[in-house]
Amino acid sequence: MPDLPATDLPAACAAALLRGLLDDASLLGRRAVDAAAVTAHRSLREGVDAALLGPLQLRVSQLGALLDVLDAAPSSTPLDVRLVADTGLVEAAEARAVLLDDDRVEIAGLVVALPVDGPLGESAALTLGSLDFALPSVVEVPDAPGWADAVAVIADDGAERVGLRVGDRTAEMLHRAVGRGAVAALTSPLSTAVHDSTGPGVLNVIAAVAEAVGGGDVSRVAAALSERDADALLAIVASADPRKVRGRLTAVATADPAATLTGLRDLGLLEEDDTP
Repeated sequence: MPDLPATDLPAACAAALLRGLLDDASLLGRRAVDAAAVTAHRSLREGVDAALLGPLQLRVSQLGALLDVLDAAPSSTPLDVRLVADTGLVEAAEARAVLLDDDRVEIAGLVVALPVDGPLGESAALTLGSLDFALPSVVEVPDAPGWADAVAVIADDGAERVGLRVGDRTAEMLHRAVGRGAVAALTSPLSTAVHDSTGPGVLNVIAAVAEAVGGGDVSRVAAALSERDADALLAIVASADPRKVRGRLTAVATADPAATLTGLRDLGLLEEDDTP
């Protein structure tokens, strides 16, 4: 990795931008739930950067495997989990009912993807009407015809978040969501702090939201998402109000939280004894 520049971003600003931002999505790409993955998440949640890390994302279909892991490795600290409804809302509700009586797990919320068949605005309205989760939900909007209608429905509802994946229209969708006053979450698991061959990094997403919050047009949001110069991204973020940015960005999924935290530290955003 090339040497990255240190930032003049004040520590308090960096802390406000990053607090609880990173969802641990390391399990989403795995078929199995192994003890090592759970242990790694717990270690990060107990480490120096604990305040930056959000819940562990878990597919509902993985729940049984997770409970087996918890049976084999008891802990006095509950595991924060954001359920991903990969098998439907009924199954997600059943999983929530199971976990409500299990003090080893704390449910942080739900991620549910809209189906691509049928008008997306109607699908969004139906999904919102069917949610009975009593916790904040991220409703993932696909990059498909009618996405703007779905974003509008979720934004007007105001209770849930607009979930977005990285794709051809990410900038346009993010710009529209912020403009409608919605809270967004990036549900594509990212791997880095700054854009590289795998795509945008966490800092790109923060800068893109900062541009949208600041009144920038779609082209500026798109430029922030594709920017590979860390200095340019840091300049955007340094001029933004962190409270307004986080008011429109609730979470960014990361496939490798440890590597992402290392990248943020290499940028000078974290200190060795930093506890935001």
